[in-house]
Amino acid sequence: MKLSVTFLIIVILTAGAAAGDLPQGDFPFLSDYTVFYNPETNSPYVEIYFGLYRHQIGFIGSDTSDYRYAGVYLNAAAFDSNGTEVNAVSTYFLTQVKSEAEELISGVQLNDLLILPLPPGEYVLDISVLDNVSKRKSARKLTISVPAFGLDKLTSSGLELAYRIQRVSKEAAEGLNPNFIKYNRLVIPNPLGMYLEKQNNYIYVYSELYGLAFDTTAGDTSGNKFKVQFSIKDSLGNVVKEYSKATYRKGGTSAIITEMLDIRDVSPGVFLLTCEAVDASNDKYALSIKPFAIAPQKTKPVELLESDVQLMVNIAYYHLSEGEKIQVKKLNLEGKKNFIKQFWRSKDDDPSNPDNPVYNEAVRRFVFANERYSTRLNSHDGWKSDRGRVYITYGPYDFEDSYDLEERRYPYAKWTYHDLASGHRIFIFVNDMLAGIADYRLVHSTHPREKYDPSWQQILDSDFGPEDDWRDPRDDEWRSPTGKDK
Repeated sequence: MKLSVTFLIIVILTAGAAAGDLPQGDFPFLSDYTVFYNPETNSPYVEIYFGLYRHQIGFIGSDTSDYRYAGVYLNAAAFDSNGTEVNAVSTYFLTQVKSEAEELISGVQLNDLLILPLPPGEYVLDISVLDNVSKRKSARKLTISVPAFGLDKLTSSGLELAYRIQRVSKEAAEGLNPNFIKYNRLVIPNPLGMYLEKQNNYIYVYSELYGLAFDTTAGDTSGNKFKVQFSIKDSLGNVVKEYSKATYRKGGTSAIITEMLDIRDVSPGVFLLTCEAVDASNDKYALSIKPFAIAPQKTKPVELLESDVQLMVNIAYYHLSEGEKIQVKKLNLEGKKNFIKQFWRSKDDDPSNPDNPVYNEAVRRFVFANERYSTRLNSHDGWKSDRGRVYITYGPYDFEDSYDLEERRYPYAKWTYHDLASGHRIFIFVNDMLAGIADYRLVHSTHPREKYDPSWQQILDSDFGPEDDWRDPRDDEWRSPTGKDK
């Protein structure tokens, strides 16, 4: 196991570049990887990229310095299909700030990478992070594939997405993280793989080619060149944007490729970046593919009328604990308003930023539930329905099966969440429309906090209606968005 100590590279990000889904845990972090090949040793290796947000790291003062210090321990281990550890690498990252105010500034990302040699094969990469000051930790697993490289065929490394690539002199490189210096170029990796519409105008990409046919006597002829073309494709393989082919002169049997790709005319979405390389001397071909995303610009946070206090309570209702619900009920209008505002502040990881993503997501779910699951035209009671409650509480499902049945059977829907409450969870909703209730009721779920009834299918197929067995009284405390009793 290799252990190193380095100072983190600091990247100041735009608000959009810093956004995105982070791994779950006490200490969220960004991670990605690219597989490269060392022709001199005939061995592949994996570069593992990390991004940590500085305001989430714990700092501590010093008796001998005015600075405040932080340290993060990082470990990456690769396991084969038998669960045997093949190789591991660790590092201890250090950073410092001048004041407590500086450590709370959001949008500052700390980046570094680890290098892990691995033979060709399939692996599970286990990454763990530990904040040495706060003792918070987090982990995630990545499934990676290390191909068999060689100089007898044209092959390419993976595509490394970067925040920035620039040439640096030997003198300038001495003060930088040596892991980010590649052939006199500073390459700052983008471990998120996401770019923001109209703010991140270019994708920086780094790659390497191996196995070029190089003739030292050919000089600057067409055979001593290779061609590269980048394309952006959608998830179905359709070309969204194709860049011009570029021709490069060979300098040996290997080559590096760096490119700055304009994405200003590409709409938000999830894409595949492809790099096709052709050796002009023998027409050998290599292909590399990398997924990435362009996120839409942030919209203005949804603003509520402060006078509609009951609507504020309704939006927060499923996110409150039972004790908090009781407490809110006892407060007057002004007290309820202040309580709910403070509740959302407590959920904000960055109080200095007026944009609270947790609150915005809660509002989005509430609006969606009313639009999709209200039982009457132009009503706003979808949030009260079982489907509305489940959607607001747990978020969008991963998959939905709908069954429209006839005769005595009732239509029903099955929602599937692939990773909820540490497991695969389902929710079964039955439409009691024949009983005069135009709604779907939750009759069974594998979630530990929800109703569990494995006999739901037998009841559905029986001669009597499910309303006879699944009657579930509504909460009398629920109120409509206008504040009037339901």
